[in-house]
Amino acid sequence: MSYEIVKTIKINQKDSEVHIKSATSNVYPKDYRWWHSLSLSKILKEEGMIALQKELLLQYYEGNFQKSNNDYEKSLISLDRETIYFGCDVANKEDIKKILLKNYIDFTNRKKGKFVVFNTVREKYVSRFCSKGCYLTEDQEDAKVFPSKEDAALKLQYFDNSKYEILEVA
Repeated sequence: MSYEIVKTIKINQKDSEVHIKSATSNVYPKDYRWWHSLSLSKILKEEGMIALQKELLLQYYEGNFQKSNNDYEKSLISLDRETIYFGCDVANKEDIKKILLKNYIDFTNRKKGKFVVFNTVREKYVSRFCSKGCYLTEDQEDAKVFPSKEDAALKLQYFDNSKYEILEVA
């Protein structure tokens, strides 16, 4: 089944228009084009920005939009899926949209700052991540800096968390 690989979503509240730069997953080579989403623009015009955000979150949750690396998609990574399965009627999309929006708001309001990852076994900082692991450095100034604790935790999700600690730096 195909999905849209979304690069950018532009929301023009004045004109009530939503434009998306994307490509279809099953077409090669990828041809990213801007297109005007009539259905999303209609939601923005008739129901407002909150309803549009709920619909965008639902599209990412259902897998119709993917690979964006934006806050809509990142907020779903931190979502506790059991909340949706046990906290609402799965057949009722409005319940799902409410949970997705609450999770998105919590994600965007998370504590921001500067965070680094520290390897407690080797007593070194992580300088960068690669496909086979990570590189370590002794200097904190050379360490990879994350804007939030959650972003650092997302990078560490495939590592043995007992060996790493997330530290806030000044």
